[in-house]
Amino acid sequence: MKTLYGTRNNLWILIIFISLLQFTRIQAQNKGLWELGVASGYGRTFTTANFLEIPGMIPYQGNSLFTTAEGSHFSAEVKSTLRIISMFKTGIKLGYSSSSSIFTRTTPTIINPNATPIQAEIIDSLSTFLTSIFASPYLQFEPIEHLAISAGLTLETMAASQFTQTQNIIDSTGGRLSIEIHQTGTIPNPNTTVLGWIQLSGRMPLNHEHSFYLEPQIRANFGISQQFIALNWKANSFSAGLGLVYQPQPTIKITTDTIYIRDTITTRDKSITSTRLDLEKSEIKAQETIETSSEIRKRITINQTFNRKIPKPLGLLSLTCPVTFVLKDKTESKSVKLTVDEIITNHYSTLLPSVFFAENSSEIPARYHLTKLPREHTFSTLDIYYSLLPILGERLLLYPETNLQIIGCNDNSNESIEISKRRASVIQRYFIDKYGIPASRLEITSRNLPENASQSGEILAAEENRRVDFKTDSEKLLEPLLLPDTTRIADPPIIRFRPNVVAESGIQSWKLKLLQTNQLIREFYGTDDFPSPLDWEINAEKSVKKLTENPIEYRLTVYDQDKQSQEVSGTIKFSEKKQQRENILAEQLNDHFSLMCFDYDEVKLTKANSNQLDIIRKIISQDATITIIGSTDAIGKEDYNIELSLRRAKAIAKALKTPKAKIIGAGKDNKTFPNNLPEGRIYSRRVDIRIEKKSK
Repeated sequence: MKTLYGTRNNLWILIIFISLLQFTRIQAQNKGLWELGVASGYGRTFTTANFLEIPGMIPYQGNSLFTTAEGSHFSAEVKSTLRIISMFKTGIKLGYSSSSSIFTRTTPTIINPNATPIQAEIIDSLSTFLTSIFASPYLQFEPIEHLAISAGLTLETMAASQFTQTQNIIDSTGGRLSIEIHQTGTIPNPNTTVLGWIQLSGRMPLNHEHSFYLEPQIRANFGISQQFIALNWKANSFSAGLGLVYQPQPTIKITTDTIYIRDTITTRDKSITSTRLDLEKSEIKAQETIETSSEIRKRITINQTFNRKIPKPLGLLSLTCPVTFVLKDKTESKSVKLTVDEIITNHYSTLLPSVFFAENSSEIPARYHLTKLPREHTFSTLDIYYSLLPILGERLLLYPETNLQIIGCNDNSNESIEISKRRASVIQRYFIDKYGIPASRLEITSRNLPENASQSGEILAAEENRRVDFKTDSEKLLEPLLLPDTTRIADPPIIRFRPNVVAESGIQSWKLKLLQTNQLIREFYGTDDFPSPLDWEINAEKSVKKLTENPIEYRLTVYDQDKQSQEVSGTIKFSEKKQQRENILAEQLNDHFSLMCFDYDEVKLTKANSNQLDIIRKIISQDATITIIGSTDAIGKEDYNIELSLRRAKAIAKALKTPKAKIIGAGKDNKTFPNNLPEGRIYSRRVDIRIEKKSK
């Protein structure tokens, strides 16, 4: 029975011991595993001994012994510690210590100064100074945080042992010194000493991470073995000190808990064929941190929005496109046939008898053609003007009896008469080198401002006055250029498309193609709703020249937002009234005159256009339809320019004696000619005359 009880008790003790180890292991998780430190201490030492003298002392006849001594004690040390479990550490200290003590003994005696015996005392003092180095393993117990109790053994080896002996004889009359004896030496035969010690220490953190500590301490040392065996010498000490400890802290475990709050919306998507779940948005709504000595726990709350997409059926897409013809009276018809007639138009372009130069330059600008002649079907007035020099060169060859005067001019502001001379010489050299015209037929003169200098404003006028002007003794050299053009007129002039589109998902884009024999002649397209109606104005476009006698095919394609497409097509009946060129004149003959006949802000006709007006008067017939359109450059206010252009048109109508003419004041014209160039501004100061008549 006793054996059973003993076994049971031992089992309970084992369970309790294991539980304590587990508890301390858990507690140690948030504490440092090792540490390093330095410390120093100062205190009192108490020595016990039993000797009469030390070798080297002055011998003294007596039997009093040295037995006790007191003094000071100093130590400096480094230490290293390793944690075993939560509250226990083991470590070792290495250091240096020193102590000083004073032994005294008193012996009564009689002295005979002046042959008179006097009672006295002999006071014998022995001062010692010992130094040593030591190693000390120890065990440390931490019952509470920042408080520790340590105990260990010290193995101490003596490094130095010095003594100093003093001896005094003092009479009994008040301590008067009679004799002083002084002697020093080394205490022989030191012994390796074993000391026991116990220490109480505290800790004060020096930084936020608790890795550096200030460690105040109190220690008691107890001598176990003798420092000098022959002298029966043992020493104890008590000291207070201060240390600095470094103890790296273990990494704190960080645990993150994530809480998801999910929300789902459902939408229909035409681009998918099966249900799909997509994450649309994810955002952090809340964050919380809980920090303990052993871990940091973070809690994050995340809101997630998912889009549950389900297939959506494609929307309805249908398309029709009726076609009608818009007649000249603006009515519509479905039954007429599209026809194209050919007519001839004579274009008369006035030649501007000037070449303009850049400031302080005599080089012919690159925009002028030096070899190119205007060809038939080229009706750009500026294109004809830029061929002025080749035109004059060819006419000088054609009419060898004519002469040309070349007048160099400048702006009379930033330029000199020398630049005028060089400009005239460059033009003369062109005709000589390019066409072989004799210099005798090319008279050159120079002046500052031109004879009819521009007054269009300081900067613009300067640009218009930097030029070379031409004068001739024959109108043949500068007469207007005639270029005939065969044009085609469609009737009816407009084809109208009226698309009817039903697109439930909306129109993404559309395209209308017009083709003849699979050749594209016109294309319309857009990315918005289809315009209804959509008009093809045939005569307003160059495509009318591409038309042949074959039917016109149209194809209308529409794309919706579901990426579906629908196409509708059809044909347009077409016939062409095409004749030989000699028979075209029997149908219709038109004339178009472009008169450059006004100076800046003027309505007076210039002498250069007198002969041209005579030609126009001969062409006008009684059944002709005449339209006179006046224009100005872009300088000045809009209202004034409209009034000025109307007065110019009326001046031409008066000179032609055509009271039935349609007179129009178009105002400024900065679209037909570029008004940033001097020639463009001068050509804008013009009157256009259009004559439409039936030829018999």
